[in-house]
Amino acid sequence: MPDPEVVIVGAGPGGLAAALHLGRAGINTLLVDQATFPRDKVCGDGISGWSVDILKKLNPGIIDELTLQPYSLDSWGVRFVAPNLKSIDIPYKPKNHERPDQPAGFIIKRSHFDNFLWEKVKQLGVVTSIEGLRIENFTYCGDKIMLSDRSGKTKITTKLAIIADGAQSVLAKKLNGTVLSAEKKHHMAGIRAYFKGVQDNHAKNYIEMHFLKRLLPGYFWIFPLPNDQANVGIGIRSDKVSRHKINLRELLDEVIRSNNHLNKRFVKAEKITPAQGFGLPLGSKKRMLSGRNMMKVGDAAGLIDPFTGEGIGNAMASGLYAAQHAIDCIQKDDFSKNTMLAYDHLVYHKLGHELRLSTTLQNLLHFPWLFNLVVNKAGKNDQLKDLISSMFVDPNIKSRLKNPLFYLKLLFG
Repeated sequence: MPDPEVVIVGAGPGGLAAALHLGRAGINTLLVDQATFPRDKVCGDGISGWSVDILKKLNPGIIDELTLQPYSLDSWGVRFVAPNLKSIDIPYKPKNHERPDQPAGFIIKRSHFDNFLWEKVKQLGVVTSIEGLRIENFTYCGDKIMLSDRSGKTKITTKLAIIADGAQSVLAKKLNGTVLSAEKKHHMAGIRAYFKGVQDNHAKNYIEMHFLKRLLPGYFWIFPLPNDQANVGIGIRSDKVSRHKINLRELLDEVIRSNNHLNKRFVKAEKITPAQGFGLPLGSKKRMLSGRNMMKVGDAAGLIDPFTGEGIGNAMASGLYAAQHAIDCIQKDDFSKNTMLAYDHLVYHKLGHELRLSTTLQNLLHFPWLFNLVVNKAGKNDQLKDLISSMFVDPNIKSRLKNPLFYLKLLFG
């Protein structure tokens, strides 16, 4: 059997997006994951409008398929709750969207979502998949790269490796010599538990983000799921967690218990899984994303949105960009370090502006009165509400929130 042209290490959304694009292009690809599918992944489980757009590029019919799955819940927007507890409901799509019948987003447990995409990849017939194999080492062999497990017994030689094995990626660390979780100002600590019986969820399954003052720059979330379940959790920037020695498991229960607007919704609720923690390497810092014969995508590249903590969309986008660049490298038969740098430029050209704006918005959370102001005004101003709604379709619109004149106009009408 000939060596695969591309090996993708990690079958999360980023790796799967890369595999789907390479498979449709007919590239001999090997997809490897340390787990056996279906497998769980600690996450918020929200599939945003940005993620939906990437899925459409990978497979135009995939959204209609997801809509029919019993484990998938259509979601039409987000409810922001400001520090003063005033809330605003923002639909994912503006009123004139071309497909008002098609969900703008979904809420799906990662055990289901990743397995759905995994099966789609296998159906292509071009991508070979291996489960239960953890790749931890690499060496160079001439103009190729050799990947191996810890024991060194399993060895795979390829022209190009796409590293998509998450925030704790050993390969990413060895490539760049840094541990993403050590960059506490550019990292978020999260915790999640599944509940059953949470009351008063939004009629259109809006996800909820509660920016409680004691959690800033972070938030408490409630994401509804099928079968009367909900994904409930907290995300706080890691430097604050470390500085204040915060126990997130204790804080999750305390926030529900001590906030009246939340407590009454959990009176009949039952926690059906233990709380599980996870790390979110934020895209608030520009990093090296490639090396000779290698590219990093998704959480392994540290591309999570600093404001919302959402990582699936950027993971899938970077997976798509990595696959596009891989095809270009294969055509040129050039996998040198300088050639791979074009991938870095592509990712930051496509995502860098958005990541910088989200970093600015995260920093604005140090001033809760600004958030209160926006929510208060938007509740009374349809134009402002439509502007915020449009951000979920056109990320560049978010740049207006970076302009001080925006807040002057809010203050003085």
